[in-house]
Amino acid sequence: MTSLIRRRPFGTHHRVRTPFNALIDWNPVFTTVPRGDAGRPTLGVDAFYDDDNFVVNASVPGIDLEDINVTLDDGTLRIEAERDIDNSKEDGDYVIRERSRGVFHRSIRLPDGVDADQAAAKVENGVLTVTVPRSETSRARKLEVTSA
Repeated sequence: MTSLIRRRPFGTHHRVRTPFNALIDWNPVFTTVPRGDAGRPTLGVDAFYDDDNFVVNASVPGIDLEDINVTLDDGTLRIEAERDIDNSKEDGDYVIRERSRGVFHRSIRLPDGVDADQAAAKVENGVLTVTVPRSETSRARKLEVTSA
């Protein structure tokens, strides 16, 4: 006898749907903060290649430059930032309280074929951009085709 087992590719968690969920899903005020494995807020990052570089963008809104640390060590890019927001307001009732404080960090393994010694980092409009140039040997090059 064979039995069927229901496959749940996203885990066994299922959300109870109520009419109130439609309001939460629709209203951008109720969007959730990205959270890491330990349930703490984390830095959202994008990593991609452009023509000549490996680029990592990290969201760091409201974080002062002196509170951002970027290190490259043994092929790993580590971004660490600290946000200190005054959450000591005692009067009034909070409806939503998502602005968090603390230390946030992300580690990204750099791909082979990049020149970590030439890396640069800058912050513009709340986005940290780390640019790591590709080494000359890893760049695509066009070969001339000749007849034999």
